[in-house]
Amino acid sequence: MEVDTIDARGGNLPEDLLDLNPYQSVRTLVDRDLVIYDSRAIIEYALLPIFSRAAFVRAGRRLSKA
Repeated sequence: MEVDTIDARGGNLPEDLLDLNPYQSVRTLVDRDLVIYDSRAIIEYALLPIFSRAAFVRAGRRLSKA
């Protein structure tokens, strides 16, 4: 798994992160076309197999309920 981190200390969030995350929270996971910004959904997604279609669908459903 490849991970890119962004230093967001001091409230300096990059413009592309602001575009992805409507709540402008620091935790944002991007995997292919899926963007997850809810901490619980990120943990659930990470605990399931990375290439599992079920993980992709479950995380998307959780966001639609938020």
